[in-house]
Amino acid sequence: MDKIIGNRIVVKRDNAELIKNGIILPNTSKKYCGTIIECGDKCSILKAGDKVYFSQHAGSDYGDSMIMTEADVYAYVRDEIRKPMPNWLLVRLGRKPDEYIFKGGKLFVDHTYNPTHHASVYGVVEQMPEKIIYKLSKSGEAKGNSMQWDTDLEVEVGDTVWFSFTEVMYNLGVDFDKGNKMDDKKYFREDNGDIVMCVDYSQCFVAKRGDEIICLNGYCLIEPILEYSDSVLEDWKEPVQSKNFGYVRCKGKPVREYESKTWVDADVEVGDLVMISRGWALQLEHPLHRSFDNQTTLYKVQPRGIIASVPDEETAHSINVKQPKQRKKV
Repeated sequence: MDKIIGNRIVVKRDNAELIKNGIILPNTSKKYCGTIIECGDKCSILKAGDKVYFSQHAGSDYGDSMIMTEADVYAYVRDEIRKPMPNWLLVRLGRKPDEYIFKGGKLFVDHTYNPTHHASVYGVVEQMPEKIIYKLSKSGEAKGNSMQWDTDLEVEVGDTVWFSFTEVMYNLGVDFDKGNKMDDKKYFREDNGDIVMCVDYSQCFVAKRGDEIICLNGYCLIEPILEYSDSVLEDWKEPVQSKNFGYVRCKGKPVREYESKTWVDADVEVGDLVMISRGWALQLEHPLHRSFDNQTTLYKVQPRGIIASVPDEETAHSINVKQPKQRKKV
């Protein structure tokens, strides 16, 4: 009999079957889950008998089963308890995609037109991983399921966390660039319709624990200053939120090391007025579904995305004047 070595596992896939006229027909749509029938000697978390959920492109066929590594698995069930693998959280989403929650209650919206705007980017942590992993290969790149930076696991069960909308879209099985459905779904739909999603911890930005705010993965929350855009009327300028400058409102614990040695954090403190690198000024939530702070626009930025501290808003405005936006020629 073959012996499974290392951190590999042998999984008997749970393929759905269709019975028609007393004949069992295999379902053409595969399920990306199964039961472990054998583990290698280097497996640190999984055991034979665990039910596991794995990514769409995981593993290889092994007889009538599959062989893959622990890194291909994102969640498992043991003793009827669902648990995430290292670097993943199990989060119950705060709302459904078609819900618009406001002070007076709920409305239902058509979320198929622009699903990225309606993605639920917050939820309550239900299960924690045993650990998070940061491990680099000899070439200095993140190895296997490693994080891209060395940090601490700073959330607890019961915390509300805010995370990337791209994480939500991919894990719901929606390719938001092409609008296509994908099979690689990383969520569980409960009987009441709630969605419990596997969320990559590196894609989490901030958590709330009661009144306490905890910035995760070294992120800062930055409130943009107001700038004045061009107007056809010389005597009037329209105020807009800057994508270049803002005040640091909350700061996370710095990461110890990045995978890429070219990533360097700026030294900033809460209250500093800072200049943000191009492309980093991304809002924590879409304004339509703002839940962290219903009134304030906040950008989530790691300090490596901050260029410099700025003494005052007058200096910030003068820098913008010296570097006008380029307009496309028609």
